[in-house]
Amino acid sequence: WLVDQIADRAKSKGTGKWTSQDAMDLGVPIPAIDAAVAARTVSAYQKDRLALDGGLGNWKSGPAVELQDETFGKALECAMTLAYVQGLHQIHAASKEYGYGTNLSDVLRVWRAGCIIRSALLDPLREGLPSAEESGLLLHDKGVMERLRLTQVHLRRLISAAIVSGRPVPALSASLAYLEGMTSGRLRGAALIQGQRDLFGAHGYERLDCEGTFHADWDHPRQPDAEPQEEKEESKRVTPKTEK
Repeated sequence: WLVDQIADRAKSKGTGKWTSQDAMDLGVPIPAIDAAVAARTVSAYQKDRLALDGGLGNWKSGPAVELQDETFGKALECAMTLAYVQGLHQIHAASKEYGYGTNLSDVLRVWRAGCIIRSALLDPLREGLPSAEESGLLLHDKGVMERLRLTQVHLRRLISAAIVSGRPVPALSASLAYLEGMTSGRLRGAALIQGQRDLFGAHGYERLDCEGTFHADWDHPRQPDAEPQEEKEESKRVTPKTEK
């Protein structure tokens, strides 16, 4: 195959990096695009990769996993849909932040007319724009979510097969993690992060059962909670003795 003869060093013009940097400035999650940029960067370290090749032993040449052709196509459809969702969300946020007045329907029309990322997937996304008029997040559209619901199982199968076989698929994995995160009403990992931030930096945390910002006594984490103290003017923080 031709792909087997192409050098595995992916180059870049810098637009992907700009996209990731801008998204972080805007506070918009685009993990699939971030992962794609990072994957190119990893590929550039060919000398190191060659020196480290085989460092994990036989694990990297794990058992082959057979997948149906449909799985590859549907997994790609799911991941590409999520990449479009993330990119459009960023464009919408940038338009609001910088006053561009960008119309997402026009964006999709231009992409469909001849952009390098043109795809038949853009038409159903354009139909879903009214559901995302305020937020710019097309996950709010029932049609988009139904497409993702039907294809996400194939994305899971492909990623699972890649993991078992020792093959990195960072952008696909990031796409699934994004979908999981955005459809989770409660992210316990984020609660853990905020507790850790309070532990090492005394940044405080909010609670689900009462209002205010709290700081735990991490030297005695098993003591029962005390009543919150009065808010301190200098810190604007409500401070209980500890957190369970």
